[in-house]
Amino acid sequence: MSTICYYYKEGSRLDDYGRTVNVQRDDDSPLEKTGYENYLFIFPPDAFHTYNGIYFTRKITASPLVYYLK
Repeated sequence: MSTICYYYKEGSRLDDYGRTVNVQRDDDSPLEKTGYENYLFIFPPDAFHTYNGIYFTRKITASPLVYYLK
């Protein structure tokens, strides 16, 4: 089973009820110190982690939930 852990720095997202939630992470994670806005890092096969990789996005943007578009 493959799992990707998703990290982000700031932006807005929708909660489970379709309301917009603004988010701002205060920690100074090493993930944020790269010059990239987005990146995917896959761990080597012999790495001992509970997940297989990391997807980082500097800024996220809320989009409508699919079931509200019907």
